[in-house]
Amino acid sequence: MEEFFQEYQAVPHWIENSEFKAPAEYDLWIVNWMTPYFTHDSSGNATGNPWLAEVYCQDPYEGVICINAATAEKKKLNDGDTVIVESRYGRIEGQVKTTELMHPQVIGLSGCYGLGTLQSNPLMKRGPHFNALLPLGHQYVDTISAGQEAGPRVKIYRKEGAQ
Repeated sequence: MEEFFQEYQAVPHWIENSEFKAPAEYDLWIVNWMTPYFTHDSSGNATGNPWLAEVYCQDPYEGVICINAATAEKKKLNDGDTVIVESRYGRIEGQVKTTELMHPQVIGLSGCYGLGTLQSNPLMKRGPHFNALLPLGHQYVDTISAGQEAGPRVKIYRKEGAQ
């Protein structure tokens, strides 16, 4: 129980989460953000909207895995490469977009893609699904806010056989 009560102290202090103890092979962090097309879309409903798709498909940073240009060069990745991003909890596949907008230690993924069921609009199933990289379990939940760990450590590599 001590681990649950360590956050309930009078003076705020740093508490390291489990991601800081990830093996060295997980050398990057991943972040997710909502774009103007999907500000309140946590379920993927807007992703399946054909009218919005006409707009968001024109955005070069939408539905791609953004990586700093220097980091991409170090990992021998180029724009358009098909890559695997893997955390200790899951993996996703997507296209690389090199950019100076990302910190060298961070991979970015916009929107809420890749979520869908058999009955869903096929547009909803396109793209990498960020939530597949997140951990499940009580040890990954903040005891004060009940927030889930939403920034796991990841590794990225080119998909075998992809160009």
